[in-house]
Amino acid sequence: MQAQSFGNDQNMKNGLSVCCDWIAFTLPYEYTVADVVDFLGFSAAEFVVMPVGSYGYRNCSKLADGSVRILSNGTEEMGIHVDIPSKDILIVLNRFHASRTGSTPFGTGFNVSDFNHTAFQEFLSQIIQLGGHFTRLDLAIDDQVGYFTLNDIFDLCVDAAFSSRFHSWSSESSHDNNGNVIGWTLYFGSRKSDTFLRVYDKKLEQNSKNDGSCPLIEHDWVRWELELKNGRANIAAALLLNGSLSQVTCGILSNYIRFIIKDDNNKTRCTTLPAWDEFISDVEKLSIYVAPVPLSLDDTKAWLKKQVSRSLAFIVASDGGVLDFVYDLLNLGVNKLSARQRILLQDLIPELS
Repeated sequence: MQAQSFGNDQNMKNGLSVCCDWIAFTLPYEYTVADVVDFLGFSAAEFVVMPVGSYGYRNCSKLADGSVRILSNGTEEMGIHVDIPSKDILIVLNRFHASRTGSTPFGTGFNVSDFNHTAFQEFLSQIIQLGGHFTRLDLAIDDQVGYFTLNDIFDLCVDAAFSSRFHSWSSESSHDNNGNVIGWTLYFGSRKSDTFLRVYDKKLEQNSKNDGSCPLIEHDWVRWELELKNGRANIAAALLLNGSLSQVTCGILSNYIRFIIKDDNNKTRCTTLPAWDEFISDVEKLSIYVAPVPLSLDDTKAWLKKQVSRSLAFIVASDGGVLDFVYDLLNLGVNKLSARQRILLQDLIPELS
């Protein structure tokens, strides 16, 4: 029997399937663990208190029959954090949906703020309404049709036959003790950045876990996973409230990478590889660019204390306590002030204007 979909996955007309593969969000400090458990649609008895917290939170409650974690008891700024890994998203959406299903004039139905919302979209929407923000949102595309094998993608990358916003890519394989390849992944971008892409051989992964209880997968299966964090995760969530999962996922992916025919010295003018057009289904590119927030005076002071204070103390101590080097730095820095910093100074000290 096919599992019920709550809008967190979608089949595309070109044969690909798309899904949300990870949801992590933070709610304001005023909410309690009990509030979050109720919001998710569970009971307190279904969660167990773990001996240690994580990410700087002192407490962690974990779903007894799953991997959902609620992290609490951090600082006020940290709020209360929720991690929902891939395998538990459907479980959470099922409970969320059931807890909001009731009688209506038209029979039993799901209570939503927008009639066009799926349970997945309503879940994202209510997190935002509660004042929450997303810290991670993973969107994945499964290709079991065979548009690209991992060998195809690797060869295109080696040949530099792609245009990308990512500055680097790498390849990583894993082996069992007999030397058999049991995993192969291509990475695009930095794992520490807010946009990261991994493309891996799902067939290899699934077959390596097979204990013989089911047939091995014979067809090619490549998974494309976009890992979006912080500001980019929040923009993606907002896009998902007004667009389909496939449009948003393919739109973001095509904005970050495009495979090409090398028919021009400028990659941006090169012809798109026909197979990529078919894969991406001619979806319009979607930008999730987040403009950097200008540093305030307090931010600058905090940065100096954290990054510079130790080195500066070392230099002054090595000079016997003489501050000549510090004064030299100040004189040098005055001449390097940016236009924004000069404007900020004029606002803080009007007599300078």
